[in-house]
Amino acid sequence: VLILVAVAMFLLVIVVGVAVDYSRAQAVQARMQSALDAAGLDIVAEMTLYDPSTDGTPDHYLQVLATRFFNANFPDGYLESSPVILTTELIHHIDVVEIIDVGVNLTATSTDPTDFMHILGVSSVPVSAFTQVVVLSAYRSEFAFVIDNSAAMNLPIEGVPRIQTVQ
Repeated sequence: VLILVAVAMFLLVIVVGVAVDYSRAQAVQARMQSALDAAGLDIVAEMTLYDPSTDGTPDHYLQVLATRFFNANFPDGYLESSPVILTTELIHHIDVVEIIDVGVNLTATSTDPTDFMHILGVSSVPVSAFTQVVVLSAYRSEFAFVIDNSAAMNLPIEGVPRIQTVQ
């Protein structure tokens, strides 16, 4: 009976240890995915400011932006993870002479050290995240400012009709 309890306790420690290591890897992956998503959205917004005369090639500019935005949201060594390798790809689809959509593919990879799984010979767990942000019809967007001209706009605000206040 004592041998059976000892084996059961050993297996229980291994199972709990694997669960702890897996949970930590999942926490790193979730934070990495969140940082990557935020970086992708920031990059697409920032790419409109790209100036080839000062920013270099589009791929270099994209890598600089991705690194800056990702590092702002994912600190080095988060939960003891290894340094992150960040890869970027600028994507765009061209129809005849017009750019239809632009965007970025971002991939982050890292390894998370294990505390308990190294007993089983697994010293680290690979962790990765991917995001793709695409802005459709980037150069064909239209914006409209609409003013309500119904009877409600003739009601006064501080003695002045609303329509006059808006104009």
